Amino acid sequence: MQRKPHHTKGTYEKIGVSASQLSRIVSGETKTVSSDILIGGAKEFKVSTDYILGFSTVSVRKSYDISGLGLSSGAVRGLVTGEVDVEILNRLLEHKYFPS
Repeated sequence: MQRKPHHTKGTYEKIGVSASQLSRIVSGETKTVSSDILIGGAKEFKVSTDYILGFSTVSVRKSYDISGLGLSSGAVRGLVTGEVDVEILNRLLEHKYFPS
């Protein structure tokens, strides 16, 4: 892992490991982990498995359940069909003066 998250008892339980096992994984002492632990860690820390494995420097997942984003069906249709210019939408959403 590239960042050191704050671990709580709930974190260990959600991932399905003991505190000492998670500590060994984070420190690099443990060289292999099961896919269940990898996926559990990615879900708990809201990052991709590629980020945890060091294959990506992008910590934000790129794949989401679109229903959780709160977009209207028309907005989704515009994004999927290409009617909406995604680059312009990205610039708007990432602009420092855009309301958050």
